Formats: sequence, structure tokens, C-alpha cells
Amino acid sequence: MQHETGPRFHVRKPLRQGYVEIIPPGFAGLKRLSLGLLSLAEGTDYAAETGDREAGLVVLGGRCRVEVGKTTFAEVGARENVFAGKAHAVYLPPRCGFKVAALSDAQVALCWCRVDDNGEPGAPALVEPSGVREKAVGRDNWSRTVDDIFQENVDARYLVLGETMNPPGNWSSAPPHKHDAHEPPHEADMEEIYYFKVDPSQGFGMQRLYDGETFDVAYTIQDGDAVAIPEGYHPVVAGPGYRLYYLWFLAGRGRKLYPRTDPNHEWLLSDK
Repeated sequence: MQHETGPRFHVRKPLRQGYVEIIPPGFAGLKRLSLGLLSLAEGTDYAAETGDREAGLVVLGGRCRVEVGKTTFAEVGARENVFAGKAHAVYLPPRCGFKVAALSDAQVALCWCRVDDNGEPGAPALVEPSGVREKAVGRDNWSRTVDDIFQENVDARYLVLGETMNPPGNWSSAPPHKHDAHEPPHEADMEEIYYFKVDPSQGFGMQRLYDGETFDVAYTIQDGDAVAIPEGYHPVVAGPGYRLYYLWFLAGRGRKLYPRTDPNHEWLLSDK
């Protein structure tokens, strides 16, 4: 069930073996970001070029070997699924070839970001679970765990990336915030994509996107759904009894996060 009074931001696609484009370039007005999911059986592989894009390769489950240009990361991934541990991720610079070889059945997210300059690409980088920065965010029924994966630790051009875990019934991206205007240090212009998993998988969550003037949409979120966030406020809630995970990644010059809270809900940030 969906309630829409404006643009479409929500994607639900079946997966298959190999690479599936989930959110294509330009979807919902995105200027830089796109998303693909790679499903590999043990012993199979996938090779491609980054071209004019950089990417975050995030192992959602399983183990693989990743070759990036002349660099090889022999074993990437350890968790069975996103609810079973911290992420392994690889930064893929623009203008390079890469290959992913499955050491077990594996599912991998490819978080793409278009790069529109000819500067020197950064070096490939592996982020292991020990390099993931975990923080507790919010309080009451809007508390959640946020894992920063690509921040200043990775020499990316535009890309910032992480994961959020909502306990059952809890909200995140709360109080509602946005980042679609260039007004540093009060707000940075950064588009975003969310990719969701639900535990148990038959569960659900809800995603709202709105700007307070021209659009206000709400989506039922199921396991494997994705949402493009080119602009607007974007709070999320997990259904009762179900953990809700989402992989999030943003693109913006300077890679600085300056979210602006919806003024109607700023009171939530005050001390009780």
C-alpha cells in the first residue's frame, strides 16, 4: 500500500544471480547517485569498470575476493547478513577495473557516485569492521545505532556511506532532517539513497519524504526495497517486532554532513 501525492522515490525489484540495477542514474532527479545489487554463488565472479563513477562496495552477506586495478583484497566480508555483524567495504576509485569473486554465496551492494572532474582518483581502500565507527543516536523511541563506514578514513571524491539499525518500532532520521540546500555550516546539499533489509524478512517499515510545500509521500518498506532522496525531509520507522536496517550513502562536494532539522520538530532536541 502506498500513498503518493507527488514524485516517485521508491523502488522494489526482484533480485537474480549476477548484477541488478536497483536505482538507475537520474532516477527521481538524482544527479550523482545510483545503486546496484550483486548476487553471486560460491565460485562465480563479476567484473566491470567504474568509468566516470566512484563506488562503495559493501558486502551485505558472505565472503569474496575483490581486485581493484593492481590491488587485491584477498578476503572481504565475514557476516552472514546485515543483522549479524559490522560491514566490510571497499572503495572503488573512478576509471579503474574491478572484479568480485565469491568465496561463498555472497550479496554485495554497489553504491555508485558520478564524478564530473578529471582530478587524480583516490586509492582503493578496504574498510574492515574494526574501522567502522559505531555511534548511538537519538533517545526514547527514536534511538538507533549508526555505523559510519566511509568518512574521512576513505579518500573519496564525493561519497559518504554507512549503515543504520532501527530497533523494532523505533524511528530514525529523527527528528526529520534534510540536506538539499548549500548553506554551510547550517546545511549541505547532498542527495542520498537508502537500501533496506528487515528482520524477520516478512516484516515492514515506513518511509516518509516531504518538503513541507510541494510533495509529501509515504511508502511501506519491505525487505530489499530502496528509496531515492534527492531532496526533502526523510524520517523512517520500523514496524513493531521487526528490526529495520538500511544502507545509506550520500554525495556532496566537501563530504561534510550539515543536516537541517524540520523546525516543527526541533523541540525534540531540547533537554527534557
